[in-house]
Amino acid sequence: MKKTVIARLTIKKEAVDAFTQFAKKMVDETRKEAGCITYCLYKNCFGQDSEFIFYEEYKDQASLDYHNNSEHLKQFFTNITSLLAGKPIVEVF
Repeated sequence: MKKTVIARLTIKKEAVDAFTQFAKKMVDETRKEAGCITYCLYKNCFGQDSEFIFYEEYKDQASLDYHNNSEHLKQFFTNITSLLAGKPIVEVF
C-alpha cells in the first residue's frame, strides 16, 4: 500500500540558504530510490518565510523504511539539525 509523508521543517532565518543547499542534494538522492514515487520540497508562501514542507510518496512501507534508513537521510539530518528553529513535524499516511 502506498505511503505518503508530509514533513514540516522550520529553519532559522539566517540558515535558509544553507538548508536549501542540503535539501537539494537530499531531493536529488531520494528521487533515485527505486520505491520513491514523489519527493518534492515546498516553501510555505503564506506562513513563515522559513517554513519548508517535504511531500513524499513511496510505493509501500518497505520503500519508506529503505528511505528512513538511507545514508543520505542520516547525513541530511546531521547537516541540518543546527539549522532548525523547532522540532520537525512528520505525518505518515
